[in-house]
Amino acid sequence: MIRSWRLFLAARSARTALVLAAVVVLVSLLERGTVIEIRFVVTEPSRSTMLWEALPAIYGTLVGALIAPRMHSWERTATAPLRWYYAATTTVALATPLLGPWLVHVTLPAQTSGTGILFNVLMITAIGLLATCLLGTIIGPLIALSTYLTVILAQHAARDLTAWLPFSHSLAEPTPHTWETLAAATLAIAAWTITRGQSALARAVQRDSVGA
Repeated sequence: MIRSWRLFLAARSARTALVLAAVVVLVSLLERGTVIEIRFVVTEPSRSTMLWEALPAIYGTLVGALIAPRMHSWERTATAPLRWYYAATTTVALATPLLGPWLVHVTLPAQTSGTGILFNVLMITAIGLLATCLLGTIIGPLIALSTYLTVILAQHAARDLTAWLPFSHSLAEPTPHTWETLAAATLAIAAWTITRGQSALARAVQRDSVGA
């Protein structure tokens, strides 16, 4: 069992994912007071984004590419236990980007809540995992990163749209979108478990990119 787990993890960049996660946690804690002021439209107030949201969110867009299978043609011949490996790995991948924000959240003053940021990071990570599983390790992270930037742009320049988005407005709107986020996370786990980390479309896209 342990040996098969080691082989499974060796077939992906799990060690790199853990090292990057540790860096993200450390920077999030050390720079918990750092605020990124984002202004796309001069006439609108800037959108304040905490570094301990932005950095874990960006990591969350990439984690799917780091845990994606390198030998999918071999792994897809395996049976049920491998699916459990994918379910467990995807669950850990969803949780890892939350560690830094959670550690910052528990140190916040009682009147300040970081719950909205936690769920924002979880949602972006779930989107990244889903997109990577379905579309490949290049297009997937790009879609997730573009989604995060689009949300920030909408919260800054198109405030009327933000009520329709399953994202909180950083610390200004601490109420999380719980059910939408948990649904996205569940879909990500299911997709990785069923496809073993790579859909037929993702394999086709990657073959075309290699062939080009």
